[in-house]
Amino acid sequence: MGRIEILPQQGACGAEIRCGSVQEVDDETFRAIRRAWLEHLVVVFRDQRMTDSEFTAFGRRFGPLKLASIGPSVEGGAADEGPEVHVVSNVTENGLPIGILGSGDVAWHTDMVSFLVPPTATLLHALEVPSTGGDTLFMNMYLAYETLPDDVKRGLPGLTIQHEVASHSSGAGTGASHPIVCTHPETGCNALVLGSRQNTSVDGLSREASDELLSALWTHAVQWRFIWRHRWRPGDVVAWDNRCTAHARQAFDAGSRRVLHRIQVQGSVPPRTAPDALHRPAHPRVGPVPGVS
Repeated sequence: MGRIEILPQQGACGAEIRCGSVQEVDDETFRAIRRAWLEHLVVVFRDQRMTDSEFTAFGRRFGPLKLASIGPSVEGGAADEGPEVHVVSNVTENGLPIGILGSGDVAWHTDMVSFLVPPTATLLHALEVPSTGGDTLFMNMYLAYETLPDDVKRGLPGLTIQHEVASHSSGAGTGASHPIVCTHPETGCNALVLGSRQNTSVDGLSREASDELLSALWTHAVQWRFIWRHRWRPGDVVAWDNRCTAHARQAFDAGSRRVLHRIQVQGSVPPRTAPDALHRPAHPRVGPVPGVS
């Protein structure tokens, strides 16, 4: 196996992996990378210099890639970068945006959760980043689940959230419903899957009861002890497990340039809750949870 160093980050999730150029790692090294990704939820590779074709080749080692969706405000889309590459940028050229999401805050969400089978993973390659701002925050949804009071946990299996398609979504979606508690198909551990606070409702509940439950779950989930912040540098490649994380982006100066290329790994199975979910062990990155009743 090639030389690899895995450095867990302080906080709820995340690890930096040092392995040289990711496009050159051998199969055994990639198996170690994948294990670290499942263990730490988000992995970061610094100082990567690669073409888009090399980036997509690396992404395919996680699984088949989705074709890029084109946001409603983007002219031209990702054709120049390859059919799987989506540009995330605030830059305009000839008066038109070259990518999506601009420079403002991006609220907490799970990617494409309105699809019947959401992506397994998302990878971003940073080409240009501002000197300050534009950080991405990642939430450990295993930890958010495990720290719920037991009586709340007992009431969640069987409940599903309908994830409506947002008007600004970069993909058409299907308006799918998914369980609030999802059992990860690879780790076998439970995570909260809330999607986003907007455009969601709990199936079978009144609007008032749905809003009350979702507001309580989000108030619980958005705690700094569940969150890790990634500060971008040019050349960063970040890969996160979309099945057990949520993420958000902080705003940055609109006059600064930020250009990242994104690829997504196709999902393999619809989210589900295991029949024995209440008896499943916690994910290793959860650790001790003192004071939880």
